Amino acid sequence: MMADGVGNGPAIAGEQKAAGTGRLDIDAAASKEVNVPEGLRAPNGRAPAPPPPPAIATVLPPASVPEFVSAPVPGVVSAYIEPERTVTATISARDVNRIHCGVPVDDVFYSKEKPVSISPVGSDVFVKVQKKVTGLREEFVTMPIDLHIVCGGEVYTMILMPQEIDAVTLRLGNPVKSKAAAIAKEWGSLPIEEKVQKLTRMVYRDELPPTFQRSELVDERRYIRFWRNLRLRAVQRVTAQGLGLAAIEYEVVALEPVTLDERDFLNTEISKSIVSVTVDPLALPEPGRKARLIIIERSMTDGR
Repeated sequence: MMADGVGNGPAIAGEQKAAGTGRLDIDAAASKEVNVPEGLRAPNGRAPAPPPPPAIATVLPPASVPEFVSAPVPGVVSAYIEPERTVTATISARDVNRIHCGVPVDDVFYSKEKPVSISPVGSDVFVKVQKKVTGLREEFVTMPIDLHIVCGGEVYTMILMPQEIDAVTLRLGNPVKSKAAAIAKEWGSLPIEEKVQKLTRMVYRDELPPTFQRSELVDERRYIRFWRNLRLRAVQRVTAQGLGLAAIEYEVVALEPVTLDERDFLNTEISKSIVSVTVDPLALPEPGRKARLIIIERSMTDGR
């Protein structure tokens, strides 16, 4: 895909290599043609090549870590609470707790008879549980506190459970809705060719914003044995809510000297909805040499 000697530009689905000129040892019986809508092709059958990125090594995906949870673990400073559901959340009975919404808080509702001080300030709500005083004795209050916060057009309902722990910060938000809105704002007006090039560069350079998710490929495409002189191993799949495209990165290992061509990988064994193919480098002069293969495909699941 990359220019300046790195590749010949991305192969657009629907472009086929001329018969009898293949440089890969391909099992013809397994070869399948990819049918791609005509509107996805550039006028000359190939999309313009994006600027060459700096050379980087194959990037392995990080360990899967949940990004959102419905309620916090005591002492943990960050947990997302989603709207329109009742969540039981543990807070500190002795310190000031913070509840953060990404936009200004519109209103706060709670039982006034409960021993708690609640102060909305901008996009935050500060919660301080009052102590119970009996004579000269002070005790921490642990009774449940009902709290409803209105912000960003959503209502967040919580049952706060005070305990003798450090201050807790709760974060309000609808992660799916927020990510989809961010993707629509940044990508919605781009033509398909620019989306493909932008996504390819992001994966190649390992520059994925928080709105994108990495995952392992767990289906039959994880290991591809279509070519007798190549071995393909899936490294990661990259998706984003509402984008309509997904990227699959493979590690390509040569079993013998070979020269690659992006069109060699326009194959349904890899994907039945290929939009573009990028390979770097194209020349693998000896066994064991590796290349990066980035497949952009249509995705109807939007990362779910």
